[in-house]
Amino acid sequence: MKNQNTRKGRAFENYIEKLYQNLGFSTNRNINIEGQQIDIEAHKYIDGAGEMSILIECKYLDSGNVSNQVSQDFVSTINALKTKVDFNKGILITNRNFTANSKKLSSGTISFLTVQELEQEILNLNSAYIDLKKEYERKEIYTQYIPISATYTETRKEISNIEAYIVKKATYSSFVLSVLADYGSGKTTLLQRLFYQLTKKFLQEEINKKPFYLELKSFNKYKSSDEFLINMFYKTFRRDIPIDLLKSEIEQGNFFFLLDGFDEMSTQYNESVRLKNFKAISPILKSNCTSILTCRPSYYVSNKEYNSYIDMLQSNTPKIKQLGRNNKYSTTQNLKAINNMYQSLRKSYIPNDTTDCHIIEISTITLNSFDDKQIDNFLKKFNSDFLEKCKSTWEDIKKFLLNIYDLSELMSKPLLLKMIKDTIISQGEKYQNNGVIEFTPASLYEVYTNINLDLDWEKGVIRQLLTQEQRSNYAEIIALAMFEKQVLELSFKELKSLIESSDVVALNLEKEFDKVSLQDIISDVQICSFITRTEDDTFRFVHKSFMEFFVAKNLKNSIKSNTFDYKFNTSSIPKEILYFIGSYGHIDKEIKNKLYRKLNTTDNKDFRRNITCAYIYSDQKHEKLKLTNVSIDDYSLSKTEFNTCKFNNVTFIHTEFKYTVFNKCDCNIDFNTCVCVGVSTLESTGTIMQEQSTFNKCSFQSDSNVLKLAIENSRMKNSNYSNLTIHISSSIFEKCNLDKCIVRPLSTEKPRSESTKFQNTIFKDCLFEGVNINYIKADKSQFQKCKGVCITYVDTDEIHYENYGFDHRGCKYYDDLVIINLSLYKNRIDWIYNLITKKIKKVSLKK
Repeated sequence: MKNQNTRKGRAFENYIEKLYQNLGFSTNRNINIEGQQIDIEAHKYIDGAGEMSILIECKYLDSGNVSNQVSQDFVSTINALKTKVDFNKGILITNRNFTANSKKLSSGTISFLTVQELEQEILNLNSAYIDLKKEYERKEIYTQYIPISATYTETRKEISNIEAYIVKKATYSSFVLSVLADYGSGKTTLLQRLFYQLTKKFLQEEINKKPFYLELKSFNKYKSSDEFLINMFYKTFRRDIPIDLLKSEIEQGNFFFLLDGFDEMSTQYNESVRLKNFKAISPILKSNCTSILTCRPSYYVSNKEYNSYIDMLQSNTPKIKQLGRNNKYSTTQNLKAINNMYQSLRKSYIPNDTTDCHIIEISTITLNSFDDKQIDNFLKKFNSDFLEKCKSTWEDIKKFLLNIYDLSELMSKPLLLKMIKDTIISQGEKYQNNGVIEFTPASLYEVYTNINLDLDWEKGVIRQLLTQEQRSNYAEIIALAMFEKQVLELSFKELKSLIESSDVVALNLEKEFDKVSLQDIISDVQICSFITRTEDDTFRFVHKSFMEFFVAKNLKNSIKSNTFDYKFNTSSIPKEILYFIGSYGHIDKEIKNKLYRKLNTTDNKDFRRNITCAYIYSDQKHEKLKLTNVSIDDYSLSKTEFNTCKFNNVTFIHTEFKYTVFNKCDCNIDFNTCVCVGVSTLESTGTIMQEQSTFNKCSFQSDSNVLKLAIENSRMKNSNYSNLTIHISSSIFEKCNLDKCIVRPLSTEKPRSESTKFQNTIFKDCLFEGVNINYIKADKSQFQKCKGVCITYVDTDEIHYENYGFDHRGCKYYDDLVIINLSLYKNRIDWIYNLITKKIKKVSLKK
């Protein structure tokens, strides 16, 4: 027992020594001063006060408090030493507490502290927060920031100002918020603004959680998550902290974590790496701290994978399992309330339960693009610059921009809007007469990067080691190397090797390495505003989109030189890079034509997918396009028209369509796990398969049922269907309109349990041929002049009607439409089904 207490005492002394070192003191252990053994001697030089010396005695106790006698003995020792040696203060520190009489012995040179009180000195971050607040207020974004809106994924609730909403919510609750948004949408800008606002709230004592901003792209520089946390703490607050103290603060929920860039945590992107990274940060997310985590939605392979990570956060929390998603009462709000009740009662009736019952409020939001009002507010901030440089008002600038191809879509991205503004101002009065530059994503990035390179060159000889063209090529080489290696950073050694082995950066650059220092080369690289050096001398792009642009630029050049086959067939190229390539095709018809000639020319599935995606991005209107046997995944399409096109065995997977039109097209298309908004078909023929997808505000119509829809496990909302043959199974129709449609089951076999649910949906002059519906509530306004038979296994109300040979409890009539409840005819299914078939044939002949 004595040895065990000795070990605990030494560990306590080690911890106290570490705390003082973190406060900036240099320390000595177990020293003898004038015959007295002192546990720790600490020294620190303080500006304006000189050298400060402290003698520290550590008292570790398993129980009880420090006795009066121990306290008096310490006072006697310090007073005796004061007459012999020069020091400022003596401090007795314990892990327990002191008696009231002991505290009375404190004086100007003698203090009694608990370890908790000492820890609070380290955790007093007010001075650091004041500096961080002032630093943000000096930045350009402080005055240029425009509030961002967002949408809750689960409830589709929109928040007009997500920053203000989160700050208000932070004053009364703890939560975990996952923020999803594509590049340039303002994820980092939002978190930096939140850090500033939360810092102000903390200094005003309106919140008690300390804001802590973490750049996750730095995570893999460190050997462990502990090392990452303590280094980020020092980087943010310029103060060391023991990992045990930091972990204790996290467990107690004393931080508000702002975790930026989950998709940039690793240089690899496979599912096992994503899972490993999520487990690494899950202790933060599962703690009592509030956390916000940002990521690109396309980083996750599927919603299933994303949801598995969210479920993982609650894996240790017992819940009421019988309330599943399919229960009509299991809304998020009700489920949360019931589980809260369950946890409370569990603690009361199972007092010895050791299960962690901490419930985390977990939500997911998607940042919205800027709307017209937000774009106006942004441009207004630069009205004086527009007047001075361009001799135009912000209204004139906006009117000009909206007349340029596809710019309204680009302006909705905060990052691109800033680039557009910078480009206009840089051109001055010439902005309206510039016929060379078309404002597409590729041209904007071309202009923006070239202007920055030109500005650096104009600063004189000190900035002219590399030419503008060399720096641009340099960035291109770096980007392509990162893309091919699937990394986001390169070491200086790798960069040097790239430059020396490349013929692109010419002018005998290899010889320059003999004339300039390593720091000269590094400095020149840093001159490129789109490349930055990290603290450990690795290099990355300031924004991932710049890497994607330079890769696209390289691939564009390979297309023009007809050397692009091998680059397009090695893997699935991200949609952002393909978008840049496509926008090059819009301003350079040679690019578009060469992409077109490569369509449908090889069996390599990656090549077909990459070429097809880039080509579709090259224009917003496609005439007589033919696509065959191609599978397109992880794609986004907006405001695109396909006129008289032919799609044969074309599959879209995890693809988002916005306001896309298929006009007079021959379709054999499979939408698998897609999200479609405002998609419409006009006079198209063929078959469209919709699997596990969501269609909102869509319009499907044809002439005399020549377009067939096959809908399985999908959700149709606020959409219209006219003159179609629709095959359905296990889907939901909500607030839809079906006019003159033939509605059939997807399977030709007898329907059993694969039901479809209709909610507030109106059918006019439709023919039903044995569809299995989840029939709960309906009235005559839903079925107008409809014919045929639907079946259900859900009980209906008792209805009296003419006797057509069915038990009146099992049927419900709407003119020539009958809904039959087969659950009441378990022993006569075949007889009922034959009767249904005859009924369908009868009404089909009438139609």
